[in-house]
Formats: sequence, C-alpha cells, structure tokens
Amino acid sequence: MLKQLFFLTGFFFLSLTLKAQFPDSWTDGKYYAVNGAKLYAVTVGKGEPMIIIPGGPGGAHPGYRAYMDSLTVGNNIQLIYLDAFGRGKSDTAKDVKDYTIERDIEDIEGLRKAMGLGKITLYGHSYGSVVAQGYAIRYPQNTSRLIIANGFHSYLAWQANDDNSNHEIKTNYPEVWDTLMKVREQGAISSDDIQTLSKCFQLKTVLPDGWKRWRLYCG
Repeated sequence: MLKQLFFLTGFFFLSLTLKAQFPDSWTDGKYYAVNGAKLYAVTVGKGEPMIIIPGGPGGAHPGYRAYMDSLTVGNNIQLIYLDAFGRGKSDTAKDVKDYTIERDIEDIEGLRKAMGLGKITLYGHSYGSVVAQGYAIRYPQNTSRLIIANGFHSYLAWQANDDNSNHEIKTNYPEVWDTLMKVREQGAISSDDIQTLSKCFQLKTVLPDGWKRWRLYCG
C-alpha cells in the first residue's frame, strides 16, 4: 500500500488537468453535522480510516476516486473522501470570511468525531496538505499517519510556486502570457471571469522537443 501511496504523491502534480469523475460520487455519500454545517463525505473500503483532503482550495472529491479507490483492494483501509465546507455538495458559507484554514482544520476533527473514528490517517493534496499538517500539529493524539502530496507549508511557499508558474508561462509560452496580460489590463480577474481567462491558457505554441503537450487551465 505504501508504494501505491508514494506513486500517487508523485502523480498528483498533474491532477488539476485530469478530469476523471465517478458519477455515483454525488449520490453514494452521506452528510455529517459538523460545526453547524452539513459536510458531504463518501466512504470506500473497510479498515483503518484515511481522510482525503482535496486541493484547490476549492477542490471537491470526485476526481480523486479514479486514482485512489484501488488502494482498498487487498488492504485494510477505509478511504473517506471529503467535500470540505463550501466545496462540492457540502454546505456553503453565508459570508466568505467564514472560509478559513482554521475552519477546515476543525472540520476534520468534527468529522472524525461525527463518524466515531479513533486515530486517522490524513492524505492532503496541494492546499489540502496545509490543512493536514495543521491538523496533525493540533491533534497529534488523533493522527496515525500524515501523507503530503504536492504540498507546501506556508503562504510563502504558495507564492513561490505561483511565481515559478508565472515565469514558466512567460518564458515558454509568450503568446499565452501576452494574451493573459491584455485580459488583465481590461480588469478581468479569475474570480469573476474564469471562462475568459481559461481560454488564454489553451496553448498553440509548439513545445520544445521531448516535452509532452498539455493544455493548461486557470484554477
């Protein structure tokens, strides 16, 4: 199982471009009352519980199932796919200020209690790694294992990653960068015009030899 987990950790840097979905994921889950909200979670398998914390920070659970459900075959493990507060089928906030890392951390503990679980393993992907680390620091007595996939530990690391991505686009895909800057100058931002900005990232550039061609998207 550990070999499979390490493989997934290396593989998930591509997860934002992969759209695999399990249609029944939106119907075969259950709601749990946590910190005054209803959180949606899907469980697969039986055994030691592992909570999957998606990245984003707006990511929901379905895209993970194509790559992780198989971990339950022949292993003593129960995967718990969580839609955190404001994501997927879980309740949304009335005020955006209610979306905080602190809330996400406490919701993990609330879910653990609501499900009647003992110690848990946490799998945090990208932004989810921050929540997973925060939980493990605050609740070490309830943490069995901590698995970090494509993670970071602070807002400085997040910014460094963004800066690196900007440099990569500006250097290797100049027409994408120029188009993006023109759209930005018109006042478009990703939060209110995601469709326009996404079109900027549909590449026409011929990539260098040896590179695989991937279509990039905002978000």
